[in-house]
Amino acid sequence: MFIYVNGTAFTNSVIATGGNYFTLPTLCSVLLTIQLSIFGIVHFGLIGLVVGNLIGITPTFYSIVWSILYISKIDKSSTER
Repeated sequence: MFIYVNGTAFTNSVIATGGNYFTLPTLCSVLLTIQLSIFGIVHFGLIGLVVGNLIGITPTFYSIVWSILYISKIDKSSTER
């Protein structure tokens, strides 16, 4: 849950600047989480559900790293002026 909230906070700050670059990572995250959770729970029970969710949120890390890099570029360009 913490990773979802953290990823949302970072991506919302970039979306507020007028950019929306997170459609593909979000769709991948949703599809992976659902599919891997179903597969995990069918084959491994509750532990499979947890592992499927953890693997499925991997694209969220892309959004967090990309947001940090994007905001640091904006910050550098505004301080250079």
